[in-house]
This record gives sequence, structure tokens and C-alpha cells, in this order.
Amino acid sequence: WIDLVDQMLERVTSATVPDVVVAVPTGYLAQTINKDTMPVSKLTRTGQTGVVAVVAERPAGMIVKGAARWALKEKVLGRRAERKVCAAIGKQFSGSPHLQGNLSAQELETVFTSFDVDNDQCVRFADLMSHWKQGLIDKSSVLSNLTESELQGFFRRLDRNHTGGFDIRRLEEWHTQQIKEARVRLVLSAFEFKQVVHQEQFHRTGRGIQFDLTVAKVTAEGCRACFRFERSFEKFAEQYQNVQFVTIKMDHNRSTIRLAREFGVEGTPTFLFFDREARVVRSVAGSNTITFEKTLKSVLDEVTSGTETDEVASEGGKEVTSGTETDEVASEGEEEVTSGTE
Repeated sequence: WIDLVDQMLERVTSATVPDVVVAVPTGYLAQTINKDTMPVSKLTRTGQTGVVAVVAERPAGMIVKGAARWALKEKVLGRRAERKVCAAIGKQFSGSPHLQGNLSAQELETVFTSFDVDNDQCVRFADLMSHWKQGLIDKSSVLSNLTESELQGFFRRLDRNHTGGFDIRRLEEWHTQQIKEARVRLVLSAFEFKQVVHQEQFHRTGRGIQFDLTVAKVTAEGCRACFRFERSFEKFAEQYQNVQFVTIKMDHNRSTIRLAREFGVEGTPTFLFFDREARVVRSVAGSNTITFEKTLKSVLDEVTSGTETDEVASEGGKEVTSGTETDEVASEGEEEVTSGTE
């Protein structure tokens, strides 16, 4: 352990050239090591850099907790930003907040060129910031609906190697991961949600597959249980290819708030299970993965084996009526409602 600390401090001190390094024991370490027991003399590499290493007078166990919370916030901001950008790109190129197909090479290059303000084939944060600020004025950017913190999170997700920027190839990789291979659809309005549940894309074009079941995860801003279940939800989506997985934020705007009330959602996360006729056949609340998968398998067996009855379907909830053009206009014109609990 001391050798690892020594290696790390050697790298840090060679880059920052401080006079003194103060080591602060945290977490479990704080209970076992203090200024008298920590062998600072063994930090030989650090000593060779001319830096004095000392141990703090008292441990600080809360640093670990604070760092973990900050890392979680960073991850949430990055993912939220990615979803917003995906929705904006989809709306720009296909007219839908969800990109049904893949961007062509030309369309992807158009997005990259708009980001690359100085035309040097590398998008740095300064480029994104400039593009974002201009987008706030003319509302033409796919980044316009991001906050500054989300913009930073989005850049970090793309600059995964911490090189200070990303090129067109990295944007292509991100596009493949986030859009082409995405199995969980994010919908941002009640109108979009109704289209998805009715599988209107399949019925209108005949393309793709008709899912046996649609599972909608109803979430809310600042819901920690929702965030913890997110990766499990994605894994289930990858495992059950004949099931359509959807996420909708109940507090995103007025239309989603009304939608949540319509289905009697009282807490998050709540999972709604819809059959091919867009009827709610089951609902379950909470983030227990075992309960969720057990319910998923049970409902899937019912709808695929044909044992489901109208009585069961009616007991599960209401049928989702198909959206109208008026609903769409209303949902697009509404302001976003945030809970302020983050």
C-alpha cells in the first residue's frame, strides 16, 4: 500500500511541484493509521522529488463519502446530457425525439462540424461552449437544452481518454453505443410515450419487429433508487429482445405529470407493463431486481402464450389512447418542470 501511495505521489508531485504533501487517511484507513503510525519515511520516491510528506493531524473519513457523491453526480449529469442530445439529434434528423434509425455518415459529420467551431478536426470543451452559447440564442443547436453542468458532463463522456478533446471517430463510437445499440428508449412527452406503447412506427412502416410487451420505467428527477436500477434495466433490455423497454420522467413537463397521474403512479421507480394492445396488464413499484424480473417473466409468459384474458388486462389498468396532433403541439410547447430535489 505504501509503495502504491509513493508511486502516486511521485507522479502528482512531479506534475504540480508542491513544497509539502499532506496525506489524509480516510475511510477504514482512518481507523488504523495516524500521524504516528504511518511510515512517511518509506515514501522514498516522493522524498527524491524534494517534497516533504506529512500526515494530517486528524483523519477525515467524510472525504471518501464526498468524493463518491461527486462521482455519482458527475455520472448522472453525463448520462442525462447524453439522453438530451440523443433526443435533440433524433428530432433534428427524423422529426422524433427518438432516433428510429442510424445517422448517415453525412449527418454525423454535420453534427461534428457544428461542434468543431475552429475547424481543426478536434472538438475541445471551448468549442462546445461556444457552440452551446450560440445555440442558446438561435435554438438551432442539439446542445441548446443542456445546462452548463450537463454540457461539461457530456464532454467528459466523449473525452473518455482525457486528452482534452475528441475527433469524428470518437463521435462515431459514441453514436454507435448511444443510438444504434440503445435498447432503452427515453421519451420526453406523453404524446411520444403513447406512440411508443402503440408501436406506431411498426404499424405505420412495417419495419422492425412488433414487441410482445412494453415495459415503461417511470422515474423522477433526483430519484436515487431510479438511478441505481438503471444499469439493471439496461441489462434486462439486452436480455429480453422481444420486449420494448422505455424510460419516462414523470416530472419532465406537464404532459408527463398528467400521464403519471393517469396511471396512478405514486412513487418512483414504478414499472408499467403494456401488452400489444397498449393495455396495462401489470404494474410494480420499487427497485428490487428479483421482483422486477419475476414480474417480467410472468407477464411475458401470459402475453405470449395467449392465456391473458380481457379481465386480467382490465384489472391491470387503462388502455393508452393514441396521441393526437393537439397533444403533440401541447407537449412541445410546455416548459420543463424540475423537482429541485437533486
